[in-house]
Amino acid sequence: PRSTLFPYTTLFRSPLIQSFTNVHTALRTDLKMLDSTLKRRWKLNKYELERANRWFEFYWTQLAAHHHGEDTYFYPAISKYDANFMPEIELLTKQHHELDHLTEELRATYSRAAQLQDGPELASLTARYAGLIAAIHSCLDLHLAHEEDVLYSSISKNIPEKEQADLDQAYIKKVPMKELSLLAPWLLANMTHQQALEMRGKVPWFIRFLNDKFWNRKYKALVATFQL
Repeated sequence: PRSTLFPYTTLFRSPLIQSFTNVHTALRTDLKMLDSTLKRRWKLNKYELERANRWFEFYWTQLAAHHHGEDTYFYPAISKYDANFMPEIELLTKQHHELDHLTEELRATYSRAAQLQDGPELASLTARYAGLIAAIHSCLDLHLAHEEDVLYSSISKNIPEKEQADLDQAYIKKVPMKELSLLAPWLLANMTHQQALEMRGKVPWFIRFLNDKFWNRKYKALVATFQL
């Protein structure tokens, strides 16, 4: 859920907060869907586990890129406007590392399971895999809620809207086109309808064109390879 500190209308007046909200919505929605799917299926065979892992690896690509952008660009940039935000950076990056460690454990579990044939050990490892996805989901929810409370407050109080937009646009320009070709349709697919309309209205026309004509088709083909 959106941080209770900032009402819906406030978010749309804060460009940088809205950009974070868009990404966080997609991060929450996609991981919740994967977690719910694994809980509903309960027991996976090797083929299903492979597809679930392909799904997670795609998701992790998006999450890891987001965290890297925060650690190397957004957190330092925001701290220049707000010295009180600097002490929060250590805890936020620590939470990023906690998610890294859980993902390392998940990958090790999948690596062992991928070498096995059907049987009790594989069943045990697939159950552990699903449990780790649930743990990552829970850890991410706590991290995002904490981040939104401290980050949104800092941004809204200390960074003028024009400079928020400049910071956001400068970051987008750093994103390679290959990465953007999957990021854009993934964000739109996991947003609310209102958020998707808002995002489409802000991006350059050629990005909308590329997404509608090429990127979205590529994204849907990829998603089809890991749907359970």
